Amino acid sequence: MLIKIFICFFLLVNTLYSYQKTTVVVTLEPYKYLVEKIGKGKVRVKSLYKNSKIINNHSQFELRKLSKSTVYMTSQLNNENNFIDIFKKYNKNIRIVDISLNIKRLPLTSKKNNPYIWLDPLNLISISHNILKELIRIDKRNEKYYVNNYISLIEEIDSLFIRIRKLYDASEKDNAYVFEPKWDYFARRYNFSVFLIKEEIIKAHELSKFSAFTKENYIAKTLTAPNIDYDVLRSVANTSDTTIIEHDIYKYGVLANIYNLGFILFTKNKIK
Repeated sequence: MLIKIFICFFLLVNTLYSYQKTTVVVTLEPYKYLVEKIGKGKVRVKSLYKNSKIINNHSQFELRKLSKSTVYMTSQLNNENNFIDIFKKYNKNIRIVDISLNIKRLPLTSKKNNPYIWLDPLNLISISHNILKELIRIDKRNEKYYVNNYISLIEEIDSLFIRIRKLYDASEKDNAYVFEPKWDYFARRYNFSVFLIKEEIIKAHELSKFSAFTKENYIAKTLTAPNIDYDVLRSVANTSDTTIIEHDIYKYGVLANIYNLGFILFTKNKIK
């Protein structure tokens, strides 16, 4: 009788274990998307930021709960070290894994690299591969499941890269003004030039020089995040006769978001 009870208990525990999901914390929604594409139903993912804003304000209870996750997947972003310290405080066994390994970064300043790596489709392949390796390390029994999902994701990314390349090849090869270096990786991948300018209204004595610079460098767009002051946007766009394009790089559906960026940049008949 005791043997039967033990066997039943063992089977129950084994069944519960088999249905236990790997829990992952990421910093940004685009990374949450990638982890969920590979892990799907086997993984539970939480992100610390929604779009460009932190999911405020994490209570100590919420942070302690997040710290119970299996792994925190990082990518050398600002504030990640703060979260690492907090998570380690509550759970010394939480794994900290950099999913941006092996990515060639662009310099932002002499001491800092550009962190917006996920807007380059080929960088997404490296990030996805790092995610895959970590999920397999944590949950070896579902390796085949993760690999199959990873292969499907890579096929989507390959298709995305080609579709945007075709849009660019058919475009007029215009360039853009930007107020932040958020689109540098996308620009590098598609040989598309972005010119960083200050977030300020164009002064009267600068109008002629600014307009001439715009024409000389074939600048036809002003690419901006959603939070830029409208008066500044209007000043730059009117002076340079460029099209305003608003783009939020932090959206969850990163593949669709990158394609939409390529589409609005490289197709005609956009509205000012």
